[in-house]
Amino acid sequence: MQKVIQCVKKNKLTAITMCVMFLISVFYNAMSPYAADDYSYMFSAVTGEKISNVFQIMISLMDDYLKVNGRVLPHFFVQLFMIFPKWVFNLVNAAMYVVLIGLLLNRTGMKDSVRPLLCLAVAVAMWVFLPAYGQVFLWMTGSINYSWSYVFALIYLYFYRRVYLSPSDVLKGKQIVGLSVYSFFFGAYSAQVSFATVFVSFFILCLLMYSEHTVKKYVHYVIPVITAALGYLTMILSPAETERLPEMSSGGIFKRVIDVFETYYMSARLLLIVWAVLLAVGICFKVRKKELVISAAFVAISIVTMGMLGAASYVVARHYTNSLFFLLAANVVLVQALIERGNAKVVPYCICAYLLTANIWVLWEGTYDIYATYKQHQEREAYICEQRDSGNGDVLYVPMITPLTKYSCKYDLTDLQVDDTYVWPNSAVAKYYGIGKIYGIK
Repeated sequence: MQKVIQCVKKNKLTAITMCVMFLISVFYNAMSPYAADDYSYMFSAVTGEKISNVFQIMISLMDDYLKVNGRVLPHFFVQLFMIFPKWVFNLVNAAMYVVLIGLLLNRTGMKDSVRPLLCLAVAVAMWVFLPAYGQVFLWMTGSINYSWSYVFALIYLYFYRRVYLSPSDVLKGKQIVGLSVYSFFFGAYSAQVSFATVFVSFFILCLLMYSEHTVKKYVHYVIPVITAALGYLTMILSPAETERLPEMSSGGIFKRVIDVFETYYMSARLLLIVWAVLLAVGICFKVRKKELVISAAFVAISIVTMGMLGAASYVVARHYTNSLFFLLAANVVLVQALIERGNAKVVPYCICAYLLTANIWVLWEGTYDIYATYKQHQEREAYICEQRDSGNGDVLYVPMITPLTKYSCKYDLTDLQVDDTYVWPNSAVAKYYGIGKIYGIK
């Protein structure tokens, strides 16, 4: 605790910036109501009862594992938060957002006068460049499945990145055991992110062994890779996932891969150009080679996560966010390395200044849409409750919520169906409000 206090005193500007970002994130989360899958996860998949304890969650997840998909761990967190008031998730999710930025900027040598600028620049870059922002950072189910996986991936990578940059700083004994246990659960967390991160970490480890001309000193780092792989297998070999394997392998995968990489290029080309420029500047100004390798490792994770979409049962905008996040992380590594280099810091400073000044309107537009979506939700909820309390809740027809930008948690998600052809999520929404049936009006 004393070390934490000393760190805060030493980095007051950074601490203040992080606190402000936390409060802003809390506000955005508070303005983001439940949406789509959230309503379904409120109820047990077995009994249909409202989730109220961990035992019910475990029974429901067993059914999920057998019939829906193998991502038991993130769905456990989703259903766990359903037991508590929404504000509990708002606080935790805001904290995870701040931790995510902190992990991206975990360089100990960075000056306190510089780090706040980078914190703001990274936050704006995520706001501008990442697709489906509201789904990934504000929607409860989406946040836990996507942005939280980035946090867990960066924690996992930290240990391989640290030993690669400082070969004498080796984990031993209980530390490796702890990392191995963590790696198992991380491996079972996300189909795309977990696989790509573990895959690339193994190559970082191989590069370390090659550059240090020794295997014995670092061979125990293979254990967390193995446990992560085992965790991953428990996820993808679930009965629900294996049932989809024949469907995914029945042709069209190659075409899907081509399509997703075309979309990847169109979405990521600006970040790729910036990364290439920063890499060239880094080489010219003789940035440490290992820093360039770490940045390239993040690009590799970005590419692998994108390639895996070729075998996905469906692809939507939030799936591309995984790849773009790690590409953004690759840029952040180079920006920090160039700033620390000193004589090349003008380039990253210009990039940060541009991000902070050229996107003020985008920030305002997104913030307003988050608020406008919340207002529509509140008005509709008030109408539903009024009709229910007056005894008119057998069948309700309500206006659809229509967000305009990717920053709303409901953007590009199914709000309500307009008829009986597909009951999701209408049945769960009706059950949540305690009414008979509910339909959307376009």
